[in-house]
Order: sequence, then C-alpha cells, then structure tokens
Amino acid sequence: MVYHFRLVVVSSGGTVKGEDMTFTTGSRCTLASLTLDPGALVPAFDATKFDYGATVPFATERITLTPVLADASATLTINGTAATSGAAAPIDLAVGPNNIALRVALADGSLARDYTVAVTRLPEM
Repeated sequence: MVYHFRLVVVSSGGTVKGEDMTFTTGSRCTLASLTLDPGALVPAFDATKFDYGATVPFATERITLTPVLADASATLTINGTAATSGAAAPIDLAVGPNNIALRVALADGSLARDYTVAVTRLPEM
C-alpha cells in the first residue's frame, strides 16, 4: 500500500510549515497464495509467514509450486529464474533437502520479500 500524508507544524511564533510525504508498505510485495503439488506446505500458507516446509516420498521426483502475487505489478522469481504469477512451476527434487527460494519484488525494485520452501524428498526404502 502507498500512503500519503501531510505534516503541518506551527511554531510558537505562529510560523506554519507543512510537507507532503508518502511511504510504501510491504503488503504489495507479498504472495496472495502458494500451493505445492504433490504435498502440503507446513505451516499452511499464511501471507504473514515466509518459511515453509514439506516432505514428499522417494517416488516424487518433481513438484510444482504455484505462487500467486498479491499485486500483479510485482515481479516473481523462483530459484533466481523469472516466474509467472498463478502458473505452476515444476521443480526437480534430489533425495534429501531441497531449498526453494522465491522472491517477490516491486516492479521498481525498491522493495523485495523472500520466501523459502524446504522440501525433503525421503530416501528409497
């Protein structure tokens, strides 16, 4: 969100000075949703949380993440590669831990937020 406000100060002598200011909060720089298939995020997606985990069986060689931006004008990368909001992104998994980095950034680059999904692919039994 972008907020605009005007600050006005009056001195003891009656001099008035005012200034317009704006600031941006990070709510435009977040995901509206994030899903994993197959599997489930732990904890369940919450726009105020940025670190997730999941465990999948050995037979799962690939997952898809589907992130949706809260602000369509923001940009999205998954593991450093540009991604599209709402599109399923396939991710190959190695056995063991797989850290997936998502970054949401304002189009002007002034603000970015990072998400991490740590997916563990279990070993063959």
